[in-house]
Amino acid sequence: MPDSILSKLSQLNRNDFKDLVASGTFATYENRVYLAGPCNIGKSSLASILIGEPIPKTWFSTDGLIIHFGRNGIDLQLRKMIPLRKASIKENRSQVQDVPFKDVSQQQNKDTRQTTVYRYQQKQHQQPTSKSRQIPVTRQDMPPKLDRMRFKVEQKRPIYTARSIQNDVMETIKKRSYNMNIAPSDLVDFGGQKSFDMTHQLFIQHRGTFILMFDGRHGLHTKLTEYTQGHVTAASILEHWINSVLTYCNTSEDKMPRIVFAATHSDKFSQDELVDIAFHQSTWGQRMPIVWVPLDLLISDLREDGTKLITKESLWEMNRSNDELALSNRRFEDFLIVQHSIGKILYFDEPALRDFIVIQPTAMVNILRAFITDQVFWPKEGPIRDILENLSCTGVIQKTELFALWSQPAFKDILPDSKTKEYIVQVLLHLDILVEPKRYSGKNETSNLFLVPCIVRETIPAEIQQNATGDRTICLAFHLKDTIVPSAFSFKVIGATISNWPLKAIDSRYCFYFQSAVMDAGNENELQIHVKGQRIVVYLINEVSKHLISPDLATTTQECLTLALGRILQFYRRSSGQDCQVSSDDLFEIEVGEICKGGPCFLPLSDAIKHPCWRCINEKTHETKCLLNWVFDKNKEQCDQTCKGLKKETLLLTPNDQHFVQLARKIGIADFYNFFIYLGMTKVDYDNLNFRYFSNPMDFMLMGLFEWRDKIESRQSTATLKNLLEALAAIERQHYLCQVNREDHTLLEKANTRLQDVPSDHVIRSLIDRKMIGDCVVHLGVELGLSIRNIKETMYNFPRDLNGQIFNLLMKWKTFGKSNKSKPTIYRLMVALQRVTAAEGLVFLKKTYGVE
Repeated sequence: MPDSILSKLSQLNRNDFKDLVASGTFATYENRVYLAGPCNIGKSSLASILIGEPIPKTWFSTDGLIIHFGRNGIDLQLRKMIPLRKASIKENRSQVQDVPFKDVSQQQNKDTRQTTVYRYQQKQHQQPTSKSRQIPVTRQDMPPKLDRMRFKVEQKRPIYTARSIQNDVMETIKKRSYNMNIAPSDLVDFGGQKSFDMTHQLFIQHRGTFILMFDGRHGLHTKLTEYTQGHVTAASILEHWINSVLTYCNTSEDKMPRIVFAATHSDKFSQDELVDIAFHQSTWGQRMPIVWVPLDLLISDLREDGTKLITKESLWEMNRSNDELALSNRRFEDFLIVQHSIGKILYFDEPALRDFIVIQPTAMVNILRAFITDQVFWPKEGPIRDILENLSCTGVIQKTELFALWSQPAFKDILPDSKTKEYIVQVLLHLDILVEPKRYSGKNETSNLFLVPCIVRETIPAEIQQNATGDRTICLAFHLKDTIVPSAFSFKVIGATISNWPLKAIDSRYCFYFQSAVMDAGNENELQIHVKGQRIVVYLINEVSKHLISPDLATTTQECLTLALGRILQFYRRSSGQDCQVSSDDLFEIEVGEICKGGPCFLPLSDAIKHPCWRCINEKTHETKCLLNWVFDKNKEQCDQTCKGLKKETLLLTPNDQHFVQLARKIGIADFYNFFIYLGMTKVDYDNLNFRYFSNPMDFMLMGLFEWRDKIESRQSTATLKNLLEALAAIERQHYLCQVNREDHTLLEKANTRLQDVPSDHVIRSLIDRKMIGDCVVHLGVELGLSIRNIKETMYNFPRDLNGQIFNLLMKWKTFGKSNKSKPTIYRLMVALQRVTAAEGLVFLKKTYGVE
């Protein structure tokens, strides 16, 4: 059985194979013709020709897609394409047609060559059984150009119903003889709207002929007027389709999917060329085990009865009712895998997906239309319209909103309960139609919101891109070694990132764009991600200077993205049948760089590690010191002997509040007095601080540093890092300043989208009432990002009231954050409690929000 479809069953050994085919096999001829390309170029007209229907005179854009099941046939002996009329029973009966009877003579073949798709031939002329019902053939049912005399002969021949065919098939299973004369093909007519681009991948999982069409009267790079947003051309749409086919269509090592390019108003080719392509499909003429026939017919029956989805357990019980023809558990699984591979059902052998089977794949079209639909189909008003409008603007949908859309009457029969809805969510995630923000840490993560990539059309505004300047930005890039980049790839990468940091919002709109996103990385830092061809480019931007970017933040960001990227790429390799056991080095190369002359310039990380500087393509020399923050050793507690300290331009910067926190941690209370005096402060200043803040050494040191900065600035001067360096050098602790940008980001491993919500007042009140934070007013205020003015105001308004001070700080943070650029999230509160060593409060938050 060369190039057998059974080769898809990787676990099949020699003995298994013999057992599976012991009852015999029959030839199958599976084929689909996919029509794809831009809007208004004649895809539906071509479909009409191929199925023998009149060509529509008026253009109506296809809403999503249309599948013509079994409407196009191939005569296996004459190798000719013939249209097949609609049967008078349900079209969904097309499953049965794959198991016809063996012919008795060549004359019978001639007589039946142009009959209905549901016509079967037997070894002898059998009359219908008592359970059979003859279906009359009307004049309107005549296939085009059918010979009238031949049709009269056909009228005398009994036309069997699906039930009689099933009975006959079940009787002849034991005879082990099957053959087919006319192989029916499915036609899939894809709508050309951009909003449906990514949903189409659900229907290109299987073998077939892809006809990619475009208007031959115009150039490939001419802007298409049917698309109002962006510069959409035939070339860009065809490139998208090629990437999608190569990514999602099952391939073997030696055979690529069959793709035909057709320029309307220009190209000429015959139907016979499509037939020839079909005959060369790897699945054409493959043998199937006869033991699969009963279950195949059973699924066909369910489909005719209107069943869309079924639990695997229910189908298993039905299979067991076939008595001696029932499949074993192993054979049952084999059957499902192969049926999925040839497009008859949707069955994903993945942990979250294997409990359900979609026996009518076209049901997914309606499921997708619930939230991927044109504005003309929206309700005029009401909550459903509100959900769709918000989705259209942001590209983000809450799970509760998605379920609300699916609770409309139109979807009740497809999605009757929450369990079914959960399954469909997992299918859409599996196919990238929805993207779940997650870290790809290998843990069981769930999310309450999803990105909907095909909704996002707006590109990132130029003014936001211009935030990345050479003096404030360090760059990172992952250069993919695979030339085919899936459409949803960028959104998976973005989804992995926003589980750690929330999307930045400008004027209440998320900064989520086509192949780009902007995140708030905290402490005056912004994180931008751009997917540019085979490069994923990351900008880490500080509001003041790139020299103030924490190496811990940069390294943690790089580690998270490297991990996520590797697993995302392995997922795509697994989906396309490629080897997943490859290292990250085989998937991508990491590059580092800077913004130079308005754009990024890069060099391989391996080179940056070896050289202190490099000359870029713009003939400019760059140093690599800042760039190596992407791969900083986070366990490093002190400088190397070769450390030369901070650069001169860095020493001219003003220290921020976080710098004071890190410096106070390094100095400690024992060395602080001498350091304080060398800063130019007096013993009286020190004693006054000690009198007020003696109970908390950290608050004491922080207030001392704040007073020093205020004193310098009151003299119309500027406090600089150089001032701090001089005082540290006086006490022989100058390398402490090298550590001022260090930050603790260990909690990032616990981050997920649930922690990007704002903590409730109840949770904050519980922290206070149970006294789970402690005496750390100044330090907590700084870690929450509040100004020293706000902290002093709180201490003044709540004198000698520790709980009142802590509660007021938390409420200020929560209130100010809503109007500020930094969202007051649960995750940020957890980080603040960790850094002030409020262990009890941190444990409480973890338990409350289900963080392991």
